[in-house]
Amino acid sequence: MDLRGRCRRRTAVPLRRHLEDILRPIERLREALDSDGRSSPGRSGISGGAFGMTLTAHTLTFGVLAAIAVFSALGVVLQRDPVRSAIMLVVNFFSLAFLYFSLQHEFLGIVQIIVYTGAIMVLFLFVVMLLRVGGGSMLESRDLKRALGGGFAFALLALLASQAVLPFLTYKDPVMPASLGAPQAVGTALMTDYVAPFEVASVLLLVGLVGSILLAKRRT
Repeated sequence: MDLRGRCRRRTAVPLRRHLEDILRPIERLREALDSDGRSSPGRSGISGGAFGMTLTAHTLTFGVLAAIAVFSALGVVLQRDPVRSAIMLVVNFFSLAFLYFSLQHEFLGIVQIIVYTGAIMVLFLFVVMLLRVGGGSMLESRDLKRALGGGFAFALLALLASQAVLPFLTYKDPVMPASLGAPQAVGTALMTDYVAPFEVASVLLLVGLVGSILLAKRRT
């Protein structure tokens, strides 16, 4: 029994060393890849860097929806016809809702469709059609006002772009709780921390409804 144990120990030690010799290059390669991902964050396919996110179907879908949201928002501003501008705003609201869906926040996406697309946009279209506002009357302004508005819009765009790009310089994979975006979490936040903005928004919606009723009565 003692002789067999010695033989097993003698054969086990070289086998263990042989396996360590085989696995050592693999460990070195993994350490090199990890250090490369930390030192050069701009290389694609390595996680943990600023732009080290691999191109997946989720990332591609998010990029397409974000592009649709940006171009539809530009269409809202650049359209001369207010009805077409309202339609572009509907497209923008839908793209934002699908962005919420792609981020696995189904409740926020449904609220976006019901509240904004289903209620506010319908009210906005009714007001536009009742007032019969033409494209020319909405764009009548002086050159100075246009220049000031354009400068303010450019400054706001630069500020938003800087706030969108700067977080990527120190990008880390976010750890989101499972309850984020859930109806219970949203309801608790609305009734505790954000109860004042919630009540102000409800008052604004009520004022919009009363204003639309008054405009409709004047027409009749």
